Amino acid sequence: MTNIPPDSWADLQDFPWQDVEDRYEADESRFALNEQAASGNVSLEFLGIEKRATFYVLKVAVNNGSDSDFFIDGFRVLDGSVALESRAIFRVLVEAGNAREGYLLFRPPLTGKSVKVVLKEDGGKGRRLSLPLSLPF
Repeated sequence: MTNIPPDSWADLQDFPWQDVEDRYEADESRFALNEQAASGNVSLEFLGIEKRATFYVLKVAVNNGSDSDFFIDGFRVLDGSVALESRAIFRVLVEAGNAREGYLLFRPPLTGKSVKVVLKEDGGKGRRLSLPLSLPF
């Protein structure tokens, strides 16, 4: 494991993927999730969540069961209709027939009433997948 800085949001703006993954996998307090939303042959899945001092780390997977590549335009984390400050650590390409895992780092919700993640496809069919987090914040 690499040298991991304090749990501050600023420290993670340029934090390498491997460091986020190492810390997440080493954290025994992370909470496993099994939630999924699909649009056609593409799905978004929540695998687990970890709480840090000033933000959350959500492990996600995008599964592409179609015959063509799926490009990710971006992720948004919403608290109701308000976008939370977030950072995605995820590859933009999910090849046909493959799955990719990555991480979404986001600030704590303001209200916590209806937190959800929206995945937007880049080009292609312009799909959007929306999946609520079923956790009380």
